Amino acid sequence: RLAGAFFLGAPLPLLDRLYVLAEVNGGIQLVVLDSATGRLEWRQQLAHVDTRTVERDSVRRLAGATPAFADGVLVCPTSAGAVVALDLASRSLLWGRQYAQRSTRRARAGGQTLRQAPGQGGERWGDAAVTIANSRVLLTPVESESLYCLDLLTGKDAWPPHKRDDSLYIACVHEGVALLVGKNQVSAIRVTDGQAAWSEVIDLAPEMPSG
Repeated sequence: RLAGAFFLGAPLPLLDRLYVLAEVNGGIQLVVLDSATGRLEWRQQLAHVDTRTVERDSVRRLAGATPAFADGVLVCPTSAGAVVALDLASRSLLWGRQYAQRSTRRARAGGQTLRQAPGQGGERWGDAAVTIANSRVLLTPVESESLYCLDLLTGKDAWPPHKRDDSLYIACVHEGVALLVGKNQVSAIRVTDGQAAWSEVIDLAPEMPSG
């Protein structure tokens, strides 16, 4: 029943089910599997990709889009310019949010136009995972140049989007403070209002951090 599906990231294990995002014929779906047998329980269409299907889009193939869950809400990144949330109890769409995508290079291969990742690692977000903390959803879409913070229940902006600058990923959220790791520095912002939590950033060695 899932023949031809391209799974966009690792599944989220939750209550004896596996929640995983998949693209089938240009449609991005939430697929729910029984964790013991792999049997398909149900699925929900989230978005549709027009011409930039995952076979043509190296950015999305490598993004690793995985759902996140908190307070009954399942938040699903698509790595295609949008994020969608579902009320898991009713299996209904709760909200959707689109955002601006950065420009990308294109190349020809096998008679097709392929969308290539913009630049090398370190020139974009390296982790498409959704972080949920304090009823806020923090998004670092690999196809965008901004950090977004949304209200978990409404999907509305909690504060204006932040430019990525040289940030690579959110390391964690601790006591309402999000830690941003970049190529050469570590900074922190408050989840409540998006303002800097530290008076100055921490400079790192020239090598890119990992882990």
